[in-house]
Amino acid sequence: MRQRQTILLTALALCTGLMAQTPQGITAMDEAFATFLSSKEVKTASTRWSHAMKEYHFLYTAPDDGQPIRQKDISFLAQAFAQNAPYATAAYIYDHADNEKPFNTIRYKRRDNYFSGITGSYTIDDGEDFRIINIRDDKGHPTSYGMIWHELQFKDRNGKPYRALDGTVYKFYDGIWKMSETYESNSGGQRSISISNNERVRFETLLEQVNHLAKMYTEKRREGDEKSCDAAVFFLEKLCSGYKGQLTAPQFHELSEAMNAFLKPYDVQRQSIVNNAKSTLNKKAEFIPTGKVVTYTYAPDLFGGNDQPRMLYLNYDYGEKVSPQVNVSLKGRGAVNSTALKIKRMSPSLMPYSVEMNDGQFSLSTSFVKDQFLMISDEKGHEMVVIADSIPMEVDLIDGTLRGSRQNERFAECQRRLKALKGECHLYATEDATVVDTAGYHRLMTDVLQLQVQFMKENPDNLIPAWYLSQTFFNMSHEDLSAVLKRNLPYASHLGVQPVWQYAEGLQKRLPGKRFTDAEAVDTAGVSRRLSEYIGHDNYLLLCYWDMGSRDIMKTLKQLRKTYEGKPLTILCVTLDDKLDSWKKYVRKRDLRFEHLMVKPNVSKDSYEGRTKQYEMQILKDYGIAVTLPETILFDPKGRIVATGILGDALKAKLQELNL
Repeated sequence: MRQRQTILLTALALCTGLMAQTPQGITAMDEAFATFLSSKEVKTASTRWSHAMKEYHFLYTAPDDGQPIRQKDISFLAQAFAQNAPYATAAYIYDHADNEKPFNTIRYKRRDNYFSGITGSYTIDDGEDFRIINIRDDKGHPTSYGMIWHELQFKDRNGKPYRALDGTVYKFYDGIWKMSETYESNSGGQRSISISNNERVRFETLLEQVNHLAKMYTEKRREGDEKSCDAAVFFLEKLCSGYKGQLTAPQFHELSEAMNAFLKPYDVQRQSIVNNAKSTLNKKAEFIPTGKVVTYTYAPDLFGGNDQPRMLYLNYDYGEKVSPQVNVSLKGRGAVNSTALKIKRMSPSLMPYSVEMNDGQFSLSTSFVKDQFLMISDEKGHEMVVIADSIPMEVDLIDGTLRGSRQNERFAECQRRLKALKGECHLYATEDATVVDTAGYHRLMTDVLQLQVQFMKENPDNLIPAWYLSQTFFNMSHEDLSAVLKRNLPYASHLGVQPVWQYAEGLQKRLPGKRFTDAEAVDTAGVSRRLSEYIGHDNYLLLCYWDMGSRDIMKTLKQLRKTYEGKPLTILCVTLDDKLDSWKKYVRKRDLRFEHLMVKPNVSKDSYEGRTKQYEMQILKDYGIAVTLPETILFDPKGRIVATGILGDALKAKLQELNL
């Protein structure tokens, strides 16, 4: 297969064409796109980054008969790219079977009228084909057309095999985008700490050397041999600066205590050298947090297809002492062509580790916080979560099996049962998690959630429920939460469950049937307003708590405003953002024609103290808003709660049910 690249352009190919093109190529591509989009298999259209781009997803699925899927619609559009390449300032035509791909990630960047910039990225995975052409019209205005697709095989929960042709077509236009290519794989942006298989040996060797020097220093000091004391301090610094390993918090503490012997009697020069040595090791040590912290993350979704993502604002109290550690021995296999194993510490998330793999094999022995959830994954997407305990584990990431403690073996079995449902996701959603069959996807997600609740009920004597609670609590009903969240169970005090308790206690305050309580906030004009001005006036009120991190809810609310215009429904949005001017500008620029209020804390909400003070304000505290955003509460005309915590399609369905 051919690969044609006009590499007369730089990474900003879209904006720097060397010659003006006639509009003929653009006209032909627009016609080809229109023909393709008339196909019934094109399921979705979106403008996620800007109104100056269009993105469409397609998904063809069929029972697997052993033959590749052939679709004339795909072939037709792919041919249009090739035919119009002569009109392009740049053309990339690539088939994965025949060529080495020229780049891993394509990014389109532009300035926006609200945000300082918008970036749209397409990552090219192994096994994907793509077509990209950049064309200028006779006025020099650039347009970029792209098409990325691949074929995949999967099975449903009953083992029935399927094939799918999954892809995206897109168009960036209006001359405001710049295109750039990334030739290296994107690591995800989060730095990993590399650890080797002999970290413990390295630490024990260093500790022995430090103790030996400390003993020599003490003896020479008693003898009055100051030169030998200086030499001991000098070699201490050399040992620490040359240390190649990674330290846990307790290991650093033990080394630091041993080094205190060099500080007696007090000597300014020696103390400076010893402190430098400690500082060097400090940079190699990863401390387990202590005290109270707040972390931010998107609500996890096992299969990635949330129709309405949530932000989680998770408050943790680690305690004032470093958590107890346990030595974890882990070995096993992953994909043969993976070079590194990533170990992410979850619920709460901490800095991930990266471990070298050889021919798909990995092995390590190092310390982790006892009972910490560890997500181990290779570079090809095989993953498993294990619980840090002292019993050696042998893991097969390919088939999802594990030998180790009874708890971890049961945990691995739960994950295998859950992953058996994952294949079915390709019947309802594209590979990049764009839902194309809403009803089917929601049925699957209901089954997924109920299976996880079943795991919690099946494992009341271990820590497995703590994992599934931390991953699903924001989607669970009050009844399901009440059935598994009990103080006397062994997982109830797990650190990862702390936000679950906060959420459950808040949910109790806004259950259906409860009457509204009045509270105060300010509107966009800075005027104090009360909830009683909006609730209980012969209209339904949809109260939505949100901030900029959870602004995706605004798309749904704008749809509801149009649908129920003239009907007895008021939409009131309460933001937790604390930047008044920025909030007002966003409301105006995005044409958010709802009622708006702001909850402004006395200090920045980005700190634990600021977020805590904000949650203490009555309009949040009375309704238990503390963990998830966006959060919705629907009140009837009498001021009683009809529904809470529903978003996206569930929210639309509830309003339809009310027949306003």
